[in-house]
Amino acid sequence: MDRSREEGDKFLTSYLTSRRHTYSTILDEINKLSGLAGMKIGDYNFALPDPIEGSEDLDMLTLTAHFEGGYPQLMKFVNLVDRSPRFLVIEVLQVAPQPKGDILDVTIKLDSFVKDDKGGAL
Repeated sequence: MDRSREEGDKFLTSYLTSRRHTYSTILDEINKLSGLAGMKIGDYNFALPDPIEGSEDLDMLTLTAHFEGGYPQLMKFVNLVDRSPRFLVIEVLQVAPQPKGDILDVTIKLDSFVKDDKGGAL
């Protein structure tokens, strides 16, 4: 029991963000990943955190962001999101070609998870 509790706490500390730093942490991560992949980030918006049923201190935060880039850049971005040190889940991925060239319009809806930091540090 103690080991599973320790590993659960370690997971929460490593992959979830504290409520106090959530928006900046997730946005910084997405900006970093899109830059590494060569995707141009456009507008984005966050939904209000949604409580996770059965948990007293965990919420799900959804980010919807628009990107432009080619197919190879999109594949690299998806791979980087998958390997991100943050626990990010791609909920929706919509891709549409632009009339000019090989550029794609991409809309991604990402879910991240937030731990309430009522007690101070995470």
